[in-house]
Amino acid sequence: MELYVMTTRELRRLEVLQRLRAGEITQRQAAVRLGLCIRQIKRLWRAYQ
Repeated sequence: MELYVMTTRELRRLEVLQRLRAGEITQRQAAVRLGLCIRQIKRLWRAYQ
């Protein structure tokens, strides 16, 4: 079993991206929650997928 160490910022991003994938929030809401612009969220989303 591998153990991954993540910063608080990375954990927050992961949580928001998982909620986005589940359809619980929109890209705009994700951007607001993370303090990013929509363009950055789209870039993160593509990398996440």
